Amino acid sequence: MQALQQKPLGAMHQVSVIAMLGGECTGKTKLAQSLAHTLKLGYVPETLRLFVGEHQRSPRQDEQEAILMAQCDAIDKALCGLDRAPIGPVLICDTSPWMTAVYSLQYFGDASLFAKAKHLMLDLAETYRFRWRHFHCADDIAWQADGVQRDGPGQRVLSRVLIEQYPPLQGAIGHDRVELLQGGFEQRLTMVRAMLARRCLD
Repeated sequence: MQALQQKPLGAMHQVSVIAMLGGECTGKTKLAQSLAHTLKLGYVPETLRLFVGEHQRSPRQDEQEAILMAQCDAIDKALCGLDRAPIGPVLICDTSPWMTAVYSLQYFGDASLFAKAKHLMLDLAETYRFRWRHFHCADDIAWQADGVQRDGPGQRVLSRVLIEQYPPLQGAIGHDRVELLQGGFEQRLTMVRAMLARRCLD
């Protein structure tokens, strides 16, 4: 990620970037796209999904860091394009860069990317003056096959366990909030809207 000039978007406690957590087939993409549409916010797609679509295979271990960097770069570019000082959420990310570190541990036994992800994510937050706000999509919906990207319901259970064991940005005050979303799509959407309406950021 290239060095950026600080571009204040408002008080940090008033501005947030929403990022999705969850294993495969947990409704992250549908929820993120719906939120971006209804809230009229920018949307950053999942780099892993784009990679698989382009290469028609899952990434190797040596490609994990590049995927993490690409996800952060995409968020960087989206934030750089904002020319106003909003209050509340400013961007919807599918998914959080943290998920690349989770997958790296899950599939390759490599936990080294957690430190890298934390550094990159906090650097973005400091540069653009926002708080990360994570929504963890539970694995309580029906699993569906999706070509080469999905490995089965057992893997998404393991993703959930690892997310709970390694919550994003733990210890980074103001950035470590994670909301668990359960139930069907409409129920989850209603939950998120209610949480955002209350502006429960502290």
